[in-house]
Amino acid sequence: MDLQNLKEHHEELLSFMENNGYCSTYIHRFRDEINRILADADSHRWQSYQDIYLECGYVLDSTMKAANRLMEQIKENLQEVANKWQ
Repeated sequence: MDLQNLKEHHEELLSFMENNGYCSTYIHRFRDEINRILADADSHRWQSYQDIYLECGYVLDSTMKAANRLMEQIKENLQEVANKWQ
């Protein structure tokens, strides 16, 4: 999976979140997750953000619902950024 767009534009996504009143803790979680994805990219054969989501072990139980929502929002926000730059 080509993560070049994520590498190049994730700071724009985080700035958007900051400028639109997202909680700093929430932004920090996004930043950590993006950094983890980028750091691990070479060691995985991900084909999509869904692959990342599934491989990282996120399951739909009561303790992981927040993480699942976070990953979905990362995916949606990254798609918005990608669409903007196309």
